Amino acid sequence: MRGAHQTALTIAFLLLAGLPVQAQSRIPWVTNWPEASAAAKAQQRLVLIHFWSKNCPPCLKLEQAVFNRPEVIRSITTNYVPLKVDVDAAPQLAEYYRVMQWPTDGIVSPEGAEICRTPSSQDPNRFIA
Repeated sequence: MRGAHQTALTIAFLLLAGLPVQAQSRIPWVTNWPEASAAAKAQQRLVLIHFWSKNCPPCLKLEQAVFNRPEVIRSITTNYVPLKVDVDAAPQLAEYYRVMQWPTDGIVSPEGAEICRTPSSQDPNRFIA
């Protein structure tokens, strides 16, 4: 009886331990600055702003080849509040940061101060770095 109980507890633990990985199967993008800023302040994190467009082939490639990779998802969700800005639908933030090409990623403070900016890498390892 004791062995069966321990086995059941071990299985339950392993199943529960796997839940965070399953829950993070995609990047939980925020789509507006006020929400991203408030979350970053509350979590004491920086904001990763991803500037993109639906009409941008490199942007779409990035979605398919980089943003679905578990290591990229884990890196972004562990370290940043992810903000995704469609420059066609909401150009104000791109204009504010003077982003002229996409895909581009910027890291900013919760208050909006730019720390760094780079064109988005199409290589998952470089994107994480």
